[in-house]
Amino acid sequence: MARMPAGLPVPAPPPPAAADAASHSALRLPAGESDVRAYAARLKAFVDRHGWLADFFAVDFITADYWHAVFPADWRVLEREPLPTLCRTVASGHVEDAWPNSLKEFVRGAAGLALPRSPVGGVLASLCSGARLDKDVAVGMNVKKRHEVAATAALVARIAAATGASHVLDLGAGQGYLSSALAFQYGLHIYAVDQAQAQVTGGVRRADGIRKMLDFRGVPVTGSLTFIHDRIAVRRPVPSPAASPRPLSHARKSFISSAPALSSASDPACDSYPMFAEIIADILDEYPDARRSTGWIVCGLHTCGDLASTMVRTFASECADGAQQVPADAQVKALVNLGCCYQILTEHEPGYTDSSLPVGFPMSSLYKSLDCHLGLHARMVACQASSRWSDASPAATQLSIKKLFFRSVLQKIIEDHNITTSVRAHARPTPPSAAAQQGSSDSAAPRRSSSVSRRGSRSSTYSTTNTTALKATSQGEVAIRTLPASCLATPQTYVRAALERLGARGPSFHAHASHPPPSPPPEALIGDGTVLAYFEWHHDAFAQIAAVWSMRTILADVIESLILVDRYIYLLESLRGGSVFLAPLVDPAVSPRNMALVAIRGVVDGLVGVDAADDHERPHFDLLPHGTQDATDDDGDGGNGSLAGCQFQCFSLDLSAQQCEE
Repeated sequence: MARMPAGLPVPAPPPPAAADAASHSALRLPAGESDVRAYAARLKAFVDRHGWLADFFAVDFITADYWHAVFPADWRVLEREPLPTLCRTVASGHVEDAWPNSLKEFVRGAAGLALPRSPVGGVLASLCSGARLDKDVAVGMNVKKRHEVAATAALVARIAAATGASHVLDLGAGQGYLSSALAFQYGLHIYAVDQAQAQVTGGVRRADGIRKMLDFRGVPVTGSLTFIHDRIAVRRPVPSPAASPRPLSHARKSFISSAPALSSASDPACDSYPMFAEIIADILDEYPDARRSTGWIVCGLHTCGDLASTMVRTFASECADGAQQVPADAQVKALVNLGCCYQILTEHEPGYTDSSLPVGFPMSSLYKSLDCHLGLHARMVACQASSRWSDASPAATQLSIKKLFFRSVLQKIIEDHNITTSVRAHARPTPPSAAAQQGSSDSAAPRRSSSVSRRGSRSSTYSTTNTTALKATSQGEVAIRTLPASCLATPQTYVRAALERLGARGPSFHAHASHPPPSPPPEALIGDGTVLAYFEWHHDAFAQIAAVWSMRTILADVIESLILVDRYIYLLESLRGGSVFLAPLVDPAVSPRNMALVAIRGVVDGLVGVDAADDHERPHFDLLPHGTQDATDDDGDGGNGSLAGCQFQCFSLDLSAQQCEE
């Protein structure tokens, strides 16, 4: 095991009574909270009580008359508040004296329940303070991505040094931003897995360019990076006595090795979750150099939906008592994950009784016992970012509100002029093979929770903060597409662009339809005068949407806290003698999905830098020990950006998965 710098505390060994739970945990709870179970229950109660704020699609704000039909009359005082005041309320919990008590209680209650998101002084952020990426390793990254990757790579490298792990499995690696930092800057051996061939191809090309630049500078590289094109199945297992885990078949592409890509692809009908041990065993068979491994870390940066929960569940399963023993060169020693895209998490619909089929939420026995259910609308709201509501610079927030306002008015135009029917008339029929694939195994799997509109039809129109247009899906429903930002210049340009795009697709639909379309293209139905009349008639909706969305964003932090605490508690319930941490890693204003979940087999000496002054850093969970030790991270290096010999040099200093945050 690599020697760690002095000055970091060694967690006290747990008492014998705690042998059936994680032996060390770190979670900074809100002020006044000290018991994780009680806090989790309060989160659920708050979300249940205020779920009406989330229970509608963004596009239906006007058509469903949400402002008058649902939003409380005394809360409508928010319509008169300027946007900077609303931004201040979202960002800091500010309330005005003239507001009704129920509104004040909501704002203060949400602010007091949401997990603290500042990384300053946090248990994980202190391990990667000052980390920087080499200029060539950071090529192609925007400011947000550099910020995320620098901190995450430093954290993974620190954990690797503490656990003695030499290899990393990066799931949902995308183009390998995190993987390249770990390989080239920290000297680790990385296997980057992604299901999109385009991402893998781009990652190989990018990594090859980085390697050439480092060679040109004469910088030695001790790590390696191999890309693997494969689908990490997150399907529900099909309940069958004959079902058994199966290894994945990989189509690989490595820029380091000269091994040719294999043509085999994963079976889309995979009937079980892949275990990390099986994936790694497959890698060991294909790449003999991987057998020099001294252990593995599995990581994912902004893993979408169920990929995050699958990683958590698989790690806990492989660490559980009685789990199959694996060779040392295939053992996963730690998990590092930052999740995102909560809207595509799976849930059992209310009343679903077969709890043997795992879903993305809830995971913990605690929330299952409380019959916790969020639904699609609440999970969509959880993706909103309060850290982006800045009272110092409300321009970005105003633009987001404008997009929502334009889209809501557009929806009113669509419904009033029966454009949805026109789209369905043009829609291409679903091919029989696709229909059969859509229907396969649905009966055995828990359904993804979805919303039913007030007209009784299942809606496929999702909330978005992007400039959007309409398109027809294979089922003929109205869905969302991105339009150029220039379309927001005026209401006429926005509506015209949306309807013209829809109408321009008419001939392609007509070619596949059995009868000619019964109506002219949608853009021919609406003139500029009509558009302006709609926007003038509904001009009050702009301030109303700003008011409602500010409250929804406040609720978003509480819902996301609930989802994250569910995963944290699941690991506490599942691990035997392990260590679990949930803490902010980066600045949430730069990267809103900034909470890192870390799980480690056993207690690792010298890893955890807990601030003894913060009583909330180590919460009580049943029989977990309460004590903390005084220590500070005084090694003083604050990360090291140099490349040479950096595998064990950057002590005070990753992750990647289906990268699609925001």
